[in-house]
Amino acid sequence: MNQRLLALPLLALGFLMSASSTVFAAEVSPLKIGAVFPLTGSYASYGKGCSAGLKIALDEVNAAGGVLDNKVTLLSEDDQSDPTAGLNAAKKLIDVNKVDAILGTFASSVTLPILSYTTQIGIPVLTLSGAPEISQIGRRTHLVYRFVATEGVFGESYAIYAHQSGAKTAYVLATNNAAQLDSARHFTSRFTSLGGKVLGQTVFEPGMSSYRSELTKTLVGKPDIVLIAGYTDDAVTLTKTLYQLSPTTRVIGPLYELSDTYLRTVGPAVAEGKLATDATSAEGSPAYARVLPLYRQITGDDPTSNPYAIIDYDMVITLALAAQAAGSTDPNVFTPFIATVANGPGKTVTSYAEGLAALKAGQKIKYEGASSTIEFNESGDLKHMMFKTFLLTGGKVVVKGTVSP
Repeated sequence: MNQRLLALPLLALGFLMSASSTVFAAEVSPLKIGAVFPLTGSYASYGKGCSAGLKIALDEVNAAGGVLDNKVTLLSEDDQSDPTAGLNAAKKLIDVNKVDAILGTFASSVTLPILSYTTQIGIPVLTLSGAPEISQIGRRTHLVYRFVATEGVFGESYAIYAHQSGAKTAYVLATNNAAQLDSARHFTSRFTSLGGKVLGQTVFEPGMSSYRSELTKTLVGKPDIVLIAGYTDDAVTLTKTLYQLSPTTRVIGPLYELSDTYLRTVGPAVAEGKLATDATSAEGSPAYARVLPLYRQITGDDPTSNPYAIIDYDMVITLALAAQAAGSTDPNVFTPFIATVANGPGKTVTSYAEGLAALKAGQKIKYEGASSTIEFNESGDLKHMMFKTFLLTGGKVVVKGTVSP
């Protein structure tokens, strides 16, 4: 009887030890990251660089020992620059591959459907998209971190550069979506505050075969410069016609619109004189100096034309540091630590290995990235980002300077 009585507490103890081991294993299970970004479709030109940025970061994390002494896994899916394909890719990564976070989403049209799913199930998303709705979702859910400026801030950068170029009057052509309309609003406000005059604005539907009527209206007041707040395909159609109607009228827009792809499509004559801005990396930082040769080795390119690749690098490093700081790979636990390791206060670190060592020593950290200082507000939006200015001339995209909206 004594043996039977003894067996019961031993059995209970065994159960508790087993349960305890299960909980411990769950807390230190390997971090799995899902990346959703364009390898095909309208934004495919950014995909190669983004893949390189992700690889450099993953290699750095795992070479330092991984997260919580486990190697990190990163699984990528092509969103095809398409909302439906992007959502399906995210669902596969979450439901089938069981990733703990999604990062790298590019176009707002792809990111927003993904957020409608991830916010319901508590999966954090680290994004490159600029739509204003993302701020609202981030403020409400605390599950979204935007590692790039909003489209509104992009709009301010166009206004500053247009003013610097000597433009006194402008006309705005904006794609009918929330991101580009926000860009247009901020351009108008900032350009006006700088002493310029916006003669009018036309909102156009994307994908039209001709915009001659919109451009005829645009040119009535003979603006010094025309903002095209949109994307490459429509910029091609618009500027080809604009060149026929008024070849000397200047155009400004985002570099992701007036890119190398745009230049190759329209040719040097139509592209000549176009102005563009884009986010710039923290080129004087230790992190950037370390990443730059690795990026060139993998791609054969310079990241100046694709700062989003460097941002993707920072996403992985920040996420890994957050999980390490939290002591868990459970999204419910580590998500708030994304802002903690980025915003500080704490010891400034510029690599995963440096951050890992500080965290293991019991120190708080502040990660200074290769793309920017990386600080978030209460909506999960990046607080500040510098922009580069570009001129399309002689069949090339030439860096001209920087602006700070």
